[in-house]
Amino acid sequence: MLFGALAVSAQENAKTTYAHHEITAEPASYNDLYCAGFVTREAIPKNNVVVAGFDTPSEVLYAQKETVFLSGGGFEEGKTYAVVRELTDPNKYELFPGQSKDIKSMGQPYADIGHVKVTAIRGSVAIAQIVFSCQSMTMGDIVVPLAEKQAVMMAVPSAVRFPAPGSSDLTARIVLARDFDSQIGYRNAVYINAGSGQGVKVGDRFLAMRSYDSKKIDPVDAISYDYHDIYDDTQKNYKQSFSLWPNKSQNAELPSKVVGELVVVAVTPTSSTLLVSNALETIDLGDMVERVKGQ
Repeated sequence: MLFGALAVSAQENAKTTYAHHEITAEPASYNDLYCAGFVTREAIPKNNVVVAGFDTPSEVLYAQKETVFLSGGGFEEGKTYAVVRELTDPNKYELFPGQSKDIKSMGQPYADIGHVKVTAIRGSVAIAQIVFSCQSMTMGDIVVPLAEKQAVMMAVPSAVRFPAPGSSDLTARIVLARDFDSQIGYRNAVYINAGSGQGVKVGDRFLAMRSYDSKKIDPVDAISYDYHDIYDDTQKNYKQSFSLWPNKSQNAELPSKVVGELVVVAVTPTSSTLLVSNALETIDLGDMVERVKGQ
């Protein structure tokens, strides 16, 4: 089940030292785990939803400690539930070729909205208080059972920028990011097109990789390969028309570089949710990720 308990990652004593500064592994926070969102092909029941708030109809967005009303059935007084939102991106522009197809193969994106605790039941309506909030709750958000998520450790940064061949046993792609972000940084959540069906597990570490190949990088960045005035006037026999790459196929021979590190916090059969534990550069949608071998 999607809402089953997640596995624990055991990296509690890991540490790295940089120029006399010791960096130790730390656990992902409650917000990190319960606000990450997910993508799944599993059908999420829509029977139970948020239908109103304490100040309805004057208020339509609800935050922590506010009262909301839930419709549906099966609610229990005193029990806490998760609230999620079925998502659609109003911007249909693809940020990399094939993005829409990849999303479809992964499933339906959902946002984690928060947690509500049922305080009373009046007829067919449950009265609840928002006890944890990732973002504003609103009418139509879906109420589902809350599953406890066990701790995941954020891996300490690695000094390796060019991993040796054979250091990875699985390659996937960053297809989506939380809030439909296109550029991702530290502690942001992303979704990749590999899940438990490909052997991905909670706690697995991945490296975000970026190629130098002009056919695989951002088309705007690739324009620089066509620049011809690259030289220093102290160079003997320099040519003002010297191209960055006289033979464009050469850039494809450069090794891909690490632009970030990520850890898996949730999996479905077709996708995984990862948190960025270290961002060396801005991570982009479409960047490839490689699982660290031998975990």
